Amino acid sequence: MPFYFNPSEKSQQFPQDLAWIQRNLELWQHGKMNFETPPPVLDREGFKTPQDLFFVRQHTEVPRLVPAGANPDEHEFFIEQIIHDATGQPQKQKKLSITLGFLKENFEKQTFVSMLSCSGQRRYEMNLVAKTGGAISWHNSVGNGEWGGVWLRDVLVFFGVTMDHKVSKFVEFHGPSQEGYRSCIPFRKAICPYGDCLICWELNGEPLQPDHGQPLRLLVPGYSAKCSCKWLTGISVRDKDSDHGKHRAYYKLFPTSLKPGTAEYDKHHKDPEYTIGELNVNSIIFEPHSCTAVAAPGPLKVTGYAHAGGGRSLARIEISGDGGKSWEQVRPLQQELTDAGQLWSWVRFEHRLSHFNPDAADAELVVRAWDCAANTQPEWPQWNYTGMLNNHLYRVRVAAAVGQRVFVHPTQWMDPMFKPFLADKVAEMHVPYDRTQSISGLWSIGRFEGSMINLVADEEAMVVESCEARFAGQRLQAAAFAGQDGELQLSAAFGGLPVRGTACETVDGRLLLRWNNGMCWEKRGELQDCSTAASSRRSSPALGSQAMPMQPPEAPLAQ
Repeated sequence: MPFYFNPSEKSQQFPQDLAWIQRNLELWQHGKMNFETPPPVLDREGFKTPQDLFFVRQHTEVPRLVPAGANPDEHEFFIEQIIHDATGQPQKQKKLSITLGFLKENFEKQTFVSMLSCSGQRRYEMNLVAKTGGAISWHNSVGNGEWGGVWLRDVLVFFGVTMDHKVSKFVEFHGPSQEGYRSCIPFRKAICPYGDCLICWELNGEPLQPDHGQPLRLLVPGYSAKCSCKWLTGISVRDKDSDHGKHRAYYKLFPTSLKPGTAEYDKHHKDPEYTIGELNVNSIIFEPHSCTAVAAPGPLKVTGYAHAGGGRSLARIEISGDGGKSWEQVRPLQQELTDAGQLWSWVRFEHRLSHFNPDAADAELVVRAWDCAANTQPEWPQWNYTGMLNNHLYRVRVAAAVGQRVFVHPTQWMDPMFKPFLADKVAEMHVPYDRTQSISGLWSIGRFEGSMINLVADEEAMVVESCEARFAGQRLQAAAFAGQDGELQLSAAFGGLPVRGTACETVDGRLLLRWNNGMCWEKRGELQDCSTAASSRRSSPALGSQAMPMQPPEAPLAQ
């Protein structure tokens, strides 16, 4: 199996979310409310990403716009035309309220496939160059699906929006007041017959799930996902750009020199020319996956995905096996274009490289894409303070592991602390249950400040606890039990969700705890003095102690 690392500190999810939302445990969690599809899972699911495995980016707990048992078709949103007066105050020219049911009854339903990509796509690599001010270290904040709804342009025409472009310059989308998010796009994108903006209520033929905008959201294809406002409550056609804080100051692509602490940043960070809109060209490699074995010299299968922005089609995808000295073109290039020739989806590719020599000094797999306007990718990271729109060439290298050479992806070879290993062998060597006491010791649970904890197995070796209250103010408490093959497993709860950990030992003697939600912990030493943490252990509640019984689960947990 391949190996990839989630760099985020594990947090409890919002209790409000846990009360009514079930999330797929294969997702990596970032903070309280953001989730990522691990690269091998994204690869496994193919062209369309299942809704429960689609990445999740939001800024607070999920607003519940449709109460339990209520009819989602009764959800209402407004449309308004705003003109600012001479003093800069907004004046409503007209306003109309529409329900979801009205959309379904009075407009023709449209469906098409489009990808979504967060502005922070591939920020993990950018953070390994230098720490950014972005919120999340994403590997791949991207997903591709079939959306169902009605054209935004048809609804705007029905509303009677003015076509005077001195008045209708921008369209702002409102999320619910409790989430407080607003996005904004140029009016020309919203009204264009080829813009394909959708007010949608379906993803992959299913009603939108809570994390993806239930019951109604915007889809702005070809633009950063930050424009595709979820939980739609209103649409404002405006003569001025949005004044929403995240739109004005956060979702920006700055030059390298523009960062906090400089006079340039103070003066210019809200300048509109830095605002992110259309996506750029990007591509990544799936296979060969990270930490998988390198074969002898010869042909090599390379797979991955590429995308463009603004509806532009791809002109070509190229693969190199010698670090970019020579290139082979992927053929055929399988693009799903609209009838008008627009490319909104990603392009999955598979190419058999004619020859790859892992013994060569320049052995390095590289992918690059070109769109139909001759846009391509920079060779190396173009660092920017927010860590947005990273699209430098994706490079997979060959590294020496214990007794084997392995492929290593950039989020690992760019990390000076990473030690290559063969992931297949790691997964095969389970620690037997009779070695439960080996769990006692100092463990690393991530690569962030304060990521070391002490785990203690009790005298009867039935419960493992942490000395430190490191999990949202709580201690870990987990049941130790024997798995089906006698392997040591732990059962606990994170954020109210049951998880299972399996103890593994690597070929070079490292002890790991692999959790079925994607976490991987590593033992770093013997048990430290826990006397200072003793009072914390007595006074702090144990994570999982009330959320689930401390005994082996009767039925297998979700894998």
